[in-house]
Order: sequence, then structure tokens, then C-alpha cells
Amino acid sequence: MFPKAHQYVNIHAHRLAISQDEWVLTNLFAGDDFPGANETAYYSTGLHPWHIKDADSEQLIKKVELAAENLKVLAIGETGLDKLIQTPLDLQLQVFGAQVEIAERRGLAVIIHAVRSYNELIEFAKVHQPAAAMIIHGFNGSFQIAEDLMKAGYYLSFGHRLLISDKLKDVVTHIPAEKIFLETDESEHGIRELYKVVSELRNISLESLKVMIGENVKQVLRIR
Repeated sequence: MFPKAHQYVNIHAHRLAISQDEWVLTNLFAGDDFPGANETAYYSTGLHPWHIKDADSEQLIKKVELAAENLKVLAIGETGLDKLIQTPLDLQLQVFGAQVEIAERRGLAVIIHAVRSYNELIEFAKVHQPAAAMIIHGFNGSFQIAEDLMKAGYYLSFGHRLLISDKLKDVVTHIPAEKIFLETDESEHGIRELYKVVSELRNISLESLKVMIGENVKQVLRIR
């Protein structure tokens, strides 16, 4: 189930693994059908904030809860908050909170889409103190924001922006190892590029980085 020592962990992607040395948590949106039988595939599933406005969110949340019963689902998401869309933030918070509750009941992690909403997520964690492991996917903030999120209990996942952003390189170099994940999301960049950059920034071998992130996965995802 969990990554082998030689595998690259990809905590959030909109595809299945493309080689045997990659372990992917594949994202599905609420209501999506599960792909065909694949013994090595595992999923996150959730109601994205972009999909709330024109959908029956209550029915879709029920679909998320039903999907969470599947042994292949290891996380709820991506869910989250996005202040650049028209959907009222109060409604987004309501839908987000409902999915966090599903994750808590099922012992699952949460994959979080966050756009200009780090402060709201920090406040959410302070108020609700969620028991679920909460992972910010595609983190794109400053070191100070990273520190504030980690103090609130969040993990950080870094995607393709890491390859071109000195700000993010500084963050991933200095934050605690146990808080780091890597992802491709919808990018054409491969997970190996991200591992190579992070191993160089942290001055550790690729093998050590694989072990480090593999251990992080074991800590935050459900073990059956």
C-alpha cells in the first residue's frame, strides 16, 4: 500500500502513476467514477470550492462521504477555500468544514486548495482543532506564512512553482522535514524534478529524501 523505498511519492496529482518508481495519490472530484481496477492506485476525493456555486453541494458532500468508505480513498480533497471566486466565503467554509468532519470520522487526511485564504485556514484550525492531518497542496506563500500554518498543524506540499521561485526554495530548505510533501498536480513537470531540487536544497541524497517523504506519508495517511 505505502511507497516502497525506491519510489517517488506524489501526494497530489490528477492522474495515475506513470512508472513503477512513482507512488501517486490520485485526485478525484466529488461524483467522479473511480478508474478501472488498479491494485497500486490510491485516491483523494472531495468537493472543490470551484464546484460549489453551480452544484448541489449537499448531495455532492454525500457522495464524498460515500466515496470515503472505499478502501482506496486515503484522503478527502481537494477541498478548501478560494477568495478569487464568486462563491461566498461563508458557504465555502461550511462545505470545507463538512468535509473535514468526514475525514475525521473516517480517519483520513485532507488535501487543501488554498487561494489567498491562509489566514482563514489558520483561524479554522485554531477554532476547530481538527483531528485530521491537513495538507496544503501547492503551497505558494512566504516563510512566515509557512511557519504560521505549521504552528496551526498544517503540512505543506510543494509543486512546480518550487522550480522557479526563490521564495519557495527558501521555505522548503528550512522548514522541518516532517512537514514536507511534493506533488505534480496538473503540471507537466515530473515528480523527479521536484525531488532533485529539494535534495540539492536540503543537501541530502535522493534516497534519503525518498525515505523522509515516505515516512511522512505513513504518518498522515490511513494504514490498513
